[in-house]
Amino acid sequence: LLFGLVLGLMWLPGKAGADALPVNATTLLEQQHYTVNRHYAGMLNPLRTSQLGFESSGVVTLINVREGDRVAAGDALIALDMAAGWADLMVAQANVANARASLLAQQAQLELAQSNLRRDADIVARGLGAAQRTEELAIQGRVAQARLSMLETALQSATAQLELAQVRFRKLQINAPFAGIIQSRGVDEGTIVSPGQTVLTIVEDAGVEARIGLPESAMNYLQVGQSYQFRVAERQVSGVLKAVLPVADQVTGTITALFELQDKSLFAGVVAELLLTADVQAAGYWLPLSALAESQRGLWAVLVVKGEGEVSVVESRLVEVIHRGDDAVYVRGTLREGELVIVDGTARIVPGQGVRVT
Repeated sequence: LLFGLVLGLMWLPGKAGADALPVNATTLLEQQHYTVNRHYAGMLNPLRTSQLGFESSGVVTLINVREGDRVAAGDALIALDMAAGWADLMVAQANVANARASLLAQQAQLELAQSNLRRDADIVARGLGAAQRTEELAIQGRVAQARLSMLETALQSATAQLELAQVRFRKLQINAPFAGIIQSRGVDEGTIVSPGQTVLTIVEDAGVEARIGLPESAMNYLQVGQSYQFRVAERQVSGVLKAVLPVADQVTGTITALFELQDKSLFAGVVAELLLTADVQAAGYWLPLSALAESQRGLWAVLVVKGEGEVSVVESRLVEVIHRGDDAVYVRGTLREGELVIVDGTARIVPGQGVRVT
């Protein structure tokens, strides 16, 4: 009987090890940070767009561009009939010339009056003339001075009218405000346009601007002046963050960030996707999704293998999922570096069960 008991005790461990459920496990390695990849969509807009029009009405007589033409800054694009404007300019120039001539004549009159006054005062001082004549010449001199001041004002007014006529004449022609491409042309030669009517639309071709709406939490990972990656029409391009608008969108609640993309081959109006990569400082462990097991009240747990030898026991540990990747999760909880966590088949294992790590 004693011999049989000894044989039974020798046989039990071997049988238990053979019957223990084989499991796959991974050794925990603590990390201090994880990387978050987020994609945010927005629209590409031109850096500058101008709808060009005239300040006055008139008949279009000249158009130098068509839709799609590239123009340089200062190029003449379109003009109105300049006959009336040229006539107004000539009248204004004549008025300035007349005012200047009248001023010169009055200056001569004033000099003559002053010379007569000095000569008569000298005669009176020598006792050869009457003082009444001197007083009359003094009054004439003051009148001449007043007329001179009036003519100086008239010349200033005529000069201002000439400058105004020159400005109006120049505005009968529209030049390109910046280098760009003609997006649209709304009139042809002979069209009568009204003030403020859009005749041409020009789009700057120096690059495009991406307007991306982001949640407030993403602002911590952006810095003005830094370069970021975008995906546009299956291509990856870079863009520099230029500004963040101070007021959130009232409809979406997002913050608008403005990025400048220098690639001139991009088209405005298409969708751009910001590829934002952020490094988050937080201690935790990477585990495959298959290592998670459902726990009570919607919590998550992992199964930890405890004990040494051929047969080990399973323990359940609650964890918090901090971040979820494509096929793995970043968790934290009552875990320690170096522990073995079962990575698959958790649905067929219960805490306290004996397992054999394969």
